[in-house]
Amino acid sequence: MCTGSCSRFIGIALYVLTAVSIICNIILFFPDFSIKFSQDDHITEEVKYMGGLIGGGIIVLIPAIHIHLTSSKGCCNNRCGMFLSIGFAAAGVSGAVYSMSTAALGLANGPLCLWENSENPNPTWGTPFYGNGSYLENTDWWEWCQEPKNVVQFNLTLFSILLVVAGVELVLCLIQMVNGLFGCLCGTCSGDKTEGQADMVPAGLKQQAGEVRTKPWAGPDGTGTGIPWPETGDCRDAGGGVCGCGDADDGPLPIR
Repeated sequence: MCTGSCSRFIGIALYVLTAVSIICNIILFFPDFSIKFSQDDHITEEVKYMGGLIGGGIIVLIPAIHIHLTSSKGCCNNRCGMFLSIGFAAAGVSGAVYSMSTAALGLANGPLCLWENSENPNPTWGTPFYGNGSYLENTDWWEWCQEPKNVVQFNLTLFSILLVVAGVELVLCLIQMVNGLFGCLCGTCSGDKTEGQADMVPAGLKQQAGEVRTKPWAGPDGTGTGIPWPETGDCRDAGGGVCGCGDADDGPLPIR
């Protein structure tokens, strides 16, 4: 695969991944799909870090735009553009790592919720699973959270998606760093090969292949006046006279 084609694939894939990352992070601000908890500031702390919005979203989106441009004809489809894509991809790596870290923390610490159990009979707002990742296996503990409804499953699903998306973004950006290095050293090959081959054809052959050259035919009086005719093929005098196929110096030819 050409370095330009590889950049095109990576750029388009990153567009999709950044969109998913941004959407998931925005949805996390509305547990139980309600704005009530956001207004009361009862939002899981790791959601406020906006790892999916800033890290896996904006910080990765900017490199994705440049990486995609290196596959298109223009200012970036050259060795310099490929060299710059290495730096942009490195920035994408940092964004993906940030998104992955916040998602991992969100899964490890659990959600903020109004919870109660035998040890805490009075419902209070807090993070009952903080520092205790075993809650992921003990699904019975999820019932401790009273509000928002099903917040454990809600956070678990979205943070897991963010974690996977950030991991894929990280891999793609690392691949682009290698691809950019090859593109910088060897150049891109995403140009139009047809145009390149056409430029190698001598001008004389192009004229013979693409143009019909005409010559005047000699009329009965031997002059070089008459209707232009193609270089190849027969011709006849429209008036039934002698027709000359060639230059006037070639002399007239009989009618067939």
